Amino acid sequence: MAPLESAPYPHPSRDLGFASGSTFYPRDPHYIDSSVGFLVPRGFEPGNTVDLIVHFHGHGNHVRRVIGDFLLGEQLTSSEVNAIMVVPQGPRDAGDSRFGRLDEPGGFEAFVRESLTCLRESGVTRTESLGRVIIMGHSGGYYTLGQIIANGDLADHIAECWLWDAAYAQQRHFIAFAARPGTRLRSICTGHLAEENTDILCGLQDLGVPALFLHDTAVTDEQLRAEKIVILRTTTVSHNDVICRPPNLLRWLRTSTLAQSE
Repeated sequence: MAPLESAPYPHPSRDLGFASGSTFYPRDPHYIDSSVGFLVPRGFEPGNTVDLIVHFHGHGNHVRRVIGDFLLGEQLTSSEVNAIMVVPQGPRDAGDSRFGRLDEPGGFEAFVRESLTCLRESGVTRTESLGRVIIMGHSGGYYTLGQIIANGDLADHIAECWLWDAAYAQQRHFIAFAARPGTRLRSICTGHLAEENTDILCGLQDLGVPALFLHDTAVTDEQLRAEKIVILRTTTVSHNDVICRPPNLLRWLRTSTLAQSE
C-alpha cells in the first residue's frame, strides 16, 4: 500500500462530499484516502517493461477489503502471469462511481506513470517502461473504465478491458474500444445487466465486429484465448462473486494477452 499524488482522491469534485439519493457521504472519510494497493505475485521477475492490471472497485468498498474479499492476490499468483495488479482507492465505502482525477483526460496516464515510479523506487521493478495494460472494474467501477477509453489515456498500451458485472452505462465507449484492432473485451453479467450487455453485442454487430456470447459455464479456455470479444451470461453466480467464486479472474488471466505474450 502506498499513497500517490495522482490517486483519485482527494479531488475538488468531492470537496463538499456527495449525495446519492437520501444518503450523504462527507469528504472525510470518504474522499480523503489516496491509498493504492500494489499486488506483486510470488515469483514475479522484473523485466525490461512492466505489465499492469488496474482494477477499479465498486460501491461501498475500500482497497484492503477488495483485495481480500475477491482473492485478487491469490488468483494473480496462481495465474503465473508476470504482471502487477494496481488497485486505486476510489470513493471509500461510498455509493459513488466516480474516481476523481482518474476520470479526467490525462489522469489515468499520470496515475500509471507515478505507479511505475513507485514500483521502481521500492525495488519491485527495475524500469519505468510500461508494457501492456489490462483495465478492469467491478460493478460501479464501470464509469472510470469508460472515461479512460473515451479520454484516450495510454491507448497504445491498453490491450484488454474486463467488465465484472459492470456494464451499467458507457456502452458506446466499450463498443468503440472492442472494435479497435489489437484490443480485447471481456464481460460477465448477471440477469440485471443482461440488457446492457445485449446493447454492446448489438452495437458491435452494427459495426460488423464478431463477438462470442455464451453462458459462463459453456465457454472454454481455448475460446477465451482465441476470441477478441467474449460476453458471458451467468445464472449461477451472484453479483459479488463473479470475480472469485468460481475463480474467474484466475481463468481470464491465464487466457489473457499477458499470458500469451510470455
